[in-house]
Amino acid sequence: MTADPVAKMLFAVARDVTEQRALELQLRQSQKMDAVGQLAGGLAHDFNNLLLAIMVNTEIAQQRCGAEHELAGHLSDIARASQRASDLVKQLLAFARRRPSQMAPLDLNKALASLSMMVRRLMPENVEINLATASTPAIVDADPAQLEQVLLNLCLNARDAMPDGGKLSIETETVHIDGHQPELGLATGRYAVISVTDTGTGIALDVRDRIFEPFFTTKAPGKGTGLGLATAYAIIKQHSGVLGVESEPGKGSKFRAYLPLSSSAASSPATGELENAPSLRLAAGKGTILVAEDEDLVRSAVTSILRRAGYVVLAARDGVEALELLESGCGAQLVLLDIVMPRLGGPETLVHIRRRWPKLKVILSSGYGDAANALAMGAALLDKPYRAEELLRRVEEELGPEAGRD
Repeated sequence: MTADPVAKMLFAVARDVTEQRALELQLRQSQKMDAVGQLAGGLAHDFNNLLLAIMVNTEIAQQRCGAEHELAGHLSDIARASQRASDLVKQLLAFARRRPSQMAPLDLNKALASLSMMVRRLMPENVEINLATASTPAIVDADPAQLEQVLLNLCLNARDAMPDGGKLSIETETVHIDGHQPELGLATGRYAVISVTDTGTGIALDVRDRIFEPFFTTKAPGKGTGLGLATAYAIIKQHSGVLGVESEPGKGSKFRAYLPLSSSAASSPATGELENAPSLRLAAGKGTILVAEDEDLVRSAVTSILRRAGYVVLAARDGVEALELLESGCGAQLVLLDIVMPRLGGPETLVHIRRRWPKLKVILSSGYGDAANALAMGAALLDKPYRAEELLRRVEEELGPEAGRD
């Protein structure tokens, strides 16, 4: 009698983990961006303080020297360089989403025209530059300084891709997206497009998928930070747009930034051009101002410019000292508070001021920090780094005929 053969069975379970892997990748990217945001915020606070001191002291020196002085040209260069540095810090904060954009209707055609000379200075002589703007206004709601940074970053990337020279083309146009181009990830509607095309080395497929990652770079150590394209990508996304790239090795690259056309195109668009620094108004101020600032360089620069403008100025190193001076009956009609200070910061100091002196004028100043609660409590805001003229203008706006303390 033969026994029945033992049946052998294989039981297998398969599970598609593609979506899980994608979610894990998104989580890691989110954590990386959050870490970059924390780093950006901390660095921006210190950089803004240093830049403020440079900018205000430069303006004082320009005022004292006059336009005909042999150092006038050098001082103007310092002023322009510090303004550009200020814009870069703002872009870093925008990239990290730690600073709100200052949106206004912007005509991309005019913005490109105003930047054309700067772009030409960035390019070596062996790079041919072609500019072509749309035949109709390409008006978007945008932060002019941020879009300027996007364009400059894309141009610098193109320059580095053409070490032996080549051709750079910058174009603007308006297009209609009808929903049949899902790869763009854009809703149906009309868009303005900025295109930056180079005839450089091109980008390999395995690299192209990573070029918008923060700190990713194919350049040699010391030749790039990996933030240029990442910053441009983040700014365009913050403007409800999309930044894409088409490229093949040896065939150059074409970057396209899609931005929704403005619904308020009839408004007067900004051009993106920086205003010339006005001359300082001296010996015109009346009143007593209390300045609370923990950074020595900034406190010295701010008190100097206010005193030169005719104000009586008292200085404190933090919120605790500021409150002590107010309690002593110093007679301050306006308090200028830095938001981030040791012991007692600006918003916390403002809470005490509103309880004790509810009608005292207060200006909160910082290039980094959440000031929403401060605004709700009736304080004015002044973004760092600011020029001396901006400080004086804001102080004059606050110190009206009925300024004082009850």
